[in-house]
Parts: sequence; structure tokens; C-alpha cells
Amino acid sequence: MKNIRLFTLVLLLAPILTMTYCGGGSGGSDTVDLTDNPGGKPSLPGSNTPGTTPESPETNQVPVDLSGTVLDESGNAVSGALITVKDSSGNVIFQITSAEDGSISFSSELSENTSPATVIISANGYTTETINVTSISDIQNAIAKITLDNADTTYYNFTTNVTDNTSGDSKPIASAAISIKDSNGVVIAQFPKTDSSGNASFAGFISDVAGSVTAYIDFEYLKNGEIKTYTYTVSADSLADLIAKMESGIAVLRNVVDGTPAETDDNTPPSTVQQVAFDVYIRNQETSEVIPGAMLQIVKVTDVVKNSAGEIISFNETTEVITSLISDANGKIDGTIPINTAEGYVSIIVKANGYEEAKPVVCKDISGLSLIDGQIVLKKQSEPTGIDNDGDGILAPNEGTDVNDNDASVAAINTASYVFAFEDNYDNGTKKGDADFNDAVVKVTYKQYVNSEGKTTKIEIITKPLAAGAGYHNKFAIRIAGKDHVIYANLHEPFRANGYTKEDWNCNSANGYTYIDVPEKTTVVEYPEGISAKDLGSMPFDPFIVPNNDSWRGEVHIPAFNTTYNGALIDSKNFPWAIVIPEDWQWPCEGSKDGIYSAYKRFRSWYESKGTANKDWYLYPDDKYTFKR
Repeated sequence: MKNIRLFTLVLLLAPILTMTYCGGGSGGSDTVDLTDNPGGKPSLPGSNTPGTTPESPETNQVPVDLSGTVLDESGNAVSGALITVKDSSGNVIFQITSAEDGSISFSSELSENTSPATVIISANGYTTETINVTSISDIQNAIAKITLDNADTTYYNFTTNVTDNTSGDSKPIASAAISIKDSNGVVIAQFPKTDSSGNASFAGFISDVAGSVTAYIDFEYLKNGEIKTYTYTVSADSLADLIAKMESGIAVLRNVVDGTPAETDDNTPPSTVQQVAFDVYIRNQETSEVIPGAMLQIVKVTDVVKNSAGEIISFNETTEVITSLISDANGKIDGTIPINTAEGYVSIIVKANGYEEAKPVVCKDISGLSLIDGQIVLKKQSEPTGIDNDGDGILAPNEGTDVNDNDASVAAINTASYVFAFEDNYDNGTKKGDADFNDAVVKVTYKQYVNSEGKTTKIEIITKPLAAGAGYHNKFAIRIAGKDHVIYANLHEPFRANGYTKEDWNCNSANGYTYIDVPEKTTVVEYPEGISAKDLGSMPFDPFIVPNNDSWRGEVHIPAFNTTYNGALIDSKNFPWAIVIPEDWQWPCEGSKDGIYSAYKRFRSWYESKGTANKDWYLYPDDKYTFKR
């Protein structure tokens, strides 16, 4: 999401009804990078064969078998932890990463003269542990059971710009992949790829690491008619210094001859859901004092009528609230909301106890907006009077806005449902697989509970597996505020648990295969102290799968949402490996001709137009190629 300041929203109440039309424009666990290690086994530095010892002049080799477990403070497994063994000169002897269950295993041969000195255990979100050792047996004792402490994290929101200044012309570099690693090589931040202007923004939590950090910028360039890959690095002694460098822009000076950045289109992937950011203050019209506990709602509207000048003269406001945001103690609403890009008209209304309700602002295509900022002023009506059973300062529904006046942790409840569909055989982005998006299909309904301070206190995640048309045993998880919540370790299991014996997993309507209804599962995520909208992020958060539950394969995420990951988002043609549908959905059958292109004829134009055409493509299935429920 690009934080482009599009307009300032100011509502001044008057005794008469006023309506304003606003138009919009067009609208993981961090693991070691093993993309060059298809076997998924630990690699030794200098080796050309994964999981084997590099050639060495030493002839006397001794077998080494090591195993252990990495846990967090609560005893939960830590996946993707990097265990590095170095000698006294700082040379890396070997590295291994923890599996999904936190287990670590190393089996190989080392020279009998190997003299280990330190074992370093690091993982994003945790403090790094360094243990001095003198022998292989010491290493085994050190890794037998490792407990990592949670690291302090800080929320960052900044933009960098990448240009090629080899010829002094500062040409923007598009589609560059940017990541930040700590001194141990652990990825602590992953950016979306740069756009056609060379810009990329990061918004999220980063561990408060000590010591040097490095930004890695990977991009393609043309040399002698061939596309090459180049990695440019920017280092700094601290994270703050590195961010300052990145904010000032990265001018790449390539050490190549006759090389120019490869021409690419804007890599912004199409999405059916757009994040719209609000950054507004709610104030008293007379005194300009801020109003805590005010509620801003986005509500669907229908039957919009315009006059000859294009002005809205009437509309019907439905009872369907898309989302509710509550101003904090400073009267500020600072957070993002998800909007279906095919939503149409909505209204923005604001209300607070003791004030006149703000007249509705009717918007078409609010999804085309990326930032709404400014202030909204409300006219004082009376001193708040009425029932406030829970003492949160917000009155009961019949007199105010509190949806649950018996629970101070709940003043508003936001509900939204989505269907997530994934491809698991992405082959590191070079192969489309069968592109039928039925390898993992899961419906997720979120219920988000917000208190009178605008903070979220609880999220109910209600999941329902719809299809799992893959040979892989794919794990499904959702990342919220930097923490992974594993919903299904293997998406096949809920089908088996409900008597599904045919290895079709709801993906073939022929040959007697019928739809198996898998019961819903509810996962509760609680924030007893409350978490701000800015720190939490917005629905649909960050759902992903781990193909075959193999950490070395990486993760498959929805490409439109910022995430820290190791895995796939889009291929070299910007084709997404995961999609989100804001409606119930008929997914393509297994083996359907041309995959999703046959099942949904309008998908191609939507995808190729980067989401500007046929925004509601998912409403028009071809029944011949979609699964019958």
C-alpha cells in the first residue's frame, strides 16, 4: 500500500443535511534462504552438494550427528532459527535451521582437526544466544535444548528508492527485491518489490537488533542480451543508521560492463482487497478539543441517485457495517481498513456520545484511496447521559455506540469473511504449475473486538477448509502482528477426520466425488492489554501456506499484503501464487483446462490489467470447470 496523500477529509456540521461525494482513482517465519538448496538439507560453506561436507585436504574425517530443539520462553517451538557454528577465527564451520517443530538435526562428517569456538542461535523476533564451545560434544550439549528470549521490537514505516546511477542518470530500478538481515544472516525485514519508480515501502515490526545490519537489493539487468541477476548491499553499524541511508535513497553502482536494468512492468500485483488508511482527529467544533471514544463507520449504501451535474441527491444506507474504528485518548483514528475493490458506494459516518452525528460522506470506489487524513469536527449536542454499565465512557447502544455495555473490552465488533486460495508448486517463481488455485482453499471469518480506546482486545478466527487438491500436506497459518498462528498443520487431516477417504479433497466433481462439509474451527487470539490498530494491522492480515510443511520450501503469501517471509508471492510475470476472494467462491476443479483461466474467463483481463478491469471477476464462474458444492 502506497501512503499517498490524496485529500483531506473535513466534515463541518450544519443544521441541514449535507452529502459529499468523494471519488477514487484506480485503484513467516524468517528462515535461511535455501532457494539454491532444493534438497532442504543443511549446506556447508564451500560445498556444491546440499547436506554434504565440502572437499578438504584433510583425509581423516569423523562422523558427526547432532540434534536438539529450539523453544521460546513459553515452551513453544521456534521454526527457522539459524544455528551457526564458527571456529576461533570466525569462519563458519556449518549452519543448520530449526524445523517447524523447533527440532534441529545435523548429520555429516567433519575433519578431526575441526576446532569449534562459538555456537550462535538467532531467529527474528528473539534475542541472539552465543555459547562458547571447545568440542563437538560441547555443541551437542549447547543445542540439546535451546530457549530463546523474546526480543523487543519496534514498529517502522518508511520508504526507500532504488536507482541505477552507473551511467550517472539515476534510472529507477523496478522489481528489485529488498531484505534486511542482521549480523547473523537472519532476515529481519522483507519489502514488497520496488515499483516502476523504484520505490518500496516497509510497514511492520523489526527486532531491536544490536550491531551491524545489511540491506540486500536483488534485481535483474541486461548484459550482452542476457538477463543477469545482481545483488547490491548497503551496510550500517545500526538499524537506525541503515534506515536513514535507505530513506535517503539507494544509488546502485554496478560493477558490470554494458549492463542496464532489465525493463519490467510495474510489479504491483492485482488484488480484490485494498487497504485504506485513516489518519484523522475527531474534534469538538466549538472548542477544537479532541473527542476520545468517537466511532467512525464505513457502511454500504445502495440506490444512489445523481442529478445532471453528477451530484448525489439521494441514497439508501444499509445496516451492513463494513468496519468500525474508534478514536483513542488523543481523539485520533490511526489505522487501516480492508475494502473490497468491487464494493461500489459506501458512506463514512462519525458519531460520539453527546454530539450530533456527522452527516454521511458518500464515496464511490473508496478502494482507490490509500490515505484519508485530516480532521472531522462534531457539533456538541448535550452532555452525555445514559447507561454506561461497563464504565468505559461509551454509552449503551440505545443511547450511544457501545455494542456491549457489559464488557469494557468490547465497544465495537468488526466482522469480515474471505476465501484464500493457494498454489503450492511454485518452483521458486519460474513455473506456474497447473494454476488452478485449489491446492489449499480456506474460508476465514474474522471477528475483531475493539475497546473504547480503539484497541483490539480479541480476534476470533473462524476457519473452514473448502478444498485441498494437492499431493503435498500443506500447512495453513495466519500471521498477525508478527506472530504466526498455525490453524492446520496438514490441510488433509480435517477431511480425513470427517470420513473423506477418496484422495480428491473436494476438487473433482466427476466420478462420484461429492462435496464433503468440514466443520468450522475457531482460534482465539487475545490481547489483554489491547493492541493499537497501527500495530495490529488490518484484516485479512497475512494468511499463508507452507508447501508440504517443509520450511526449506518457504511460504506462499497473498502478494498484495506486506509481509516478512521466505518463499513465493508472484512469478517472473507477476502471476500471483495466492489470491483472496471477499465472497463465497467456486474454485476450479482439479485438471480443469487452463486452470483458473477456464474456470473464470474474466480473470485474465483482471490479472493483466493489474486489477483495474473486471474487479468482480470471481462472481462469474464457468460451471464446467468449477467444483460443485
